[in-house]
Formats: sequence, structure tokens, C-alpha cells
Amino acid sequence: MNTTPVIINIGCGRRRMAGAIGIDQIALPTVDIVADIEKGLPFLADNSVDVVIALRRKSVLALPLLHAQVHPEAGEVRPC
Repeated sequence: MNTTPVIINIGCGRRRMAGAIGIDQIALPTVDIVADIEKGLPFLADNSVDVVIALRRKSVLALPLLHAQVHPEAGEVRPC
């Protein structure tokens, strides 16, 4: 059983965060997955994400799109 939390950093840009999967629509060395969050994140299974980090305005506005992927015990999806 994997107890390591799944952390995604949406709109990460050039900011690498230890332990987080960096998702951005621009391919940069710090980005793990290139995707447009407004088109959804079908590569993430439902209830698979424990923590969502959203530091940029566009990422924060797209948070409602992530509720299916966020684990129900993770609590609310909120901007940082």
C-alpha cells in the first residue's frame, strides 16, 4: 500500500516544489506534465490526488475542474 501523498502543483511554471507533480501548459524543465487544466486532467484517476497547489490566478479559477480527481478525504480544494 502506497502511503505517499499525491501532490500536484498546477500552473507550476518555473517553480519546482519537492514531492509535487508539476503541471503547466508550457513545457519547461521544471514541468513534469504539460497540460491545459481548463481542458481537464484525464491522466489523473478519480480520487487519486491528496494535495492541490495552485499559486497562479488561472490555476485557482480552474480548481472546480479538479474535484473528481481529488481524494474525498483530502478536504476542500483551495488556492494557496
